[in-house]
Amino acid sequence: MRGKIIVLVAMLAFLIYGSSIVHVEAQYPGYDKKYRPLIGGIQIEITKAEWYGPSYKKSSCSLAFPVSFTENNVGRLGFITAGHCIRTANGGDYVDQPTKGPWWDWSNFIGRGIRSSWPYGGGKSDLDAALIRLENTGYEAFIFENGTHYRLGDHPDRNNRVGITGYITPTKDMENRTIVYKSAKTTGITYGQIIRIDGRWEWSNIIIYPVIVFSRCPNNQCYYDDSIGAGGDSGGVVYIRYVIFVIHFNPGIWIFDYGARVIGIYNGDNGINAVASWAVKVSEKWSDLKISYATCGSEDSSSCR
Repeated sequence: MRGKIIVLVAMLAFLIYGSSIVHVEAQYPGYDKKYRPLIGGIQIEITKAEWYGPSYKKSSCSLAFPVSFTENNVGRLGFITAGHCIRTANGGDYVDQPTKGPWWDWSNFIGRGIRSSWPYGGGKSDLDAALIRLENTGYEAFIFENGTHYRLGDHPDRNNRVGITGYITPTKDMENRTIVYKSAKTTGITYGQIIRIDGRWEWSNIIIYPVIVFSRCPNNQCYYDDSIGAGGDSGGVVYIRYVIFVIHFNPGIWIFDYGARVIGIYNGDNGINAVASWAVKVSEKWSDLKISYATCGSEDSSSCR
């Protein structure tokens, strides 16, 4: 089984770039809108600082979850995305949301990528994550959702926004039983069953371990036919979704509010199976970093709005 997992995750290379990530337009409405404040799942575009100018290169990824951190003894706001989306060479990447306009246009600029755990040049890491330092914009601890793939019995959230109420450390008893959702810019909301919490992701001369491996076709029984992810989804948020509040209007009208317990940062996929870094490892990697929660504060809240 371990050998099969290694081969599987080695197939995910098309989402990782050596020099760039292929730009893919958002498939689902909403992810490519401009959000202020920022929320998880939505589209970002990264311009490499070392290429900045009229001939700059751009790559497209997604946001995961918000954080706060300390820089030069000053409290700052930030957002997490995938580490392979961000190059910190020559001062870091310029990040825009949803996209970068003409080279002289800074109206969508949200900040700079200042930290990345991705081992450029080769090596090992237990995390594929990057920190964006936000400039002149804030965030809310919510995740945008849109798409058609909801597990049987689940429903769309009434506002297409789920509040982040917690962060979960993966455990072995989640394997072959726990369903996780992914929200990201290209394929929107999709889901799968966790089949490993300690998978090994190898690409070229880079190893990321451990990663969560989750599948839309566990035991060869597929939940849906479309791909679990695609280019541009890297950096999106992986989470356990649950009902916080239900309103019933007669006759037969139900409205649902959902919450999210974040478990991972989406790193890549092969269409059927996907890998995600452990979300909790960002605060282990960077001790000054604190992950953020929705203002509803607790799972007992009647609403996260």
